Amino acid sequence: MTTQRDTDMTIKNWIKGSLAALMLVAAPDAAVAQPGPPPGPPQSFAEQLDDMKSRLGLTEDQADAIAPILEESFEKRKAVMTEYGVTPGQRPDLSMRQMRAMGKKMKAIRKDTNEQLAQHLSPDQMDTLEDIQKEQRERMRDAMRQRR
Repeated sequence: MTTQRDTDMTIKNWIKGSLAALMLVAAPDAAVAQPGPPPGPPQSFAEQLDDMKSRLGLTEDQADAIAPILEESFEKRKAVMTEYGVTPGQRPDLSMRQMRAMGKKMKAIRKDTNEQLAQHLSPDQMDTLEDIQKEQRERMRDAMRQRR
């Protein structure tokens, strides 16, 4: 006897399969694995600072002022990720509770960092920074999903 749950699971599997096939047809380049480290935030503080300089259009004075703030933030975020076993190339086996706890810590670091950066950046630069941070969070989430 086929139950409603079995029917629902069959439909869900069919939808997933159809979406996967559509993705392969619509974007074949996306299906090919790219060599190198998984997507995520810049791997070093220097890369992060260079990215911020170009994307925010920082003056030299601004770059000098925010460099120590970003370095401290980078080290704190790196420590949180290491605490939870998130390292390039490693697949962490985190529970939902651990993922939420890590997210809370990262959010607190981001809030503190943004408060400090707001003292040195224009409102437009802060808006751009928030967009950059949103992109970084999405890349991190995607990388975590791909590792499961």
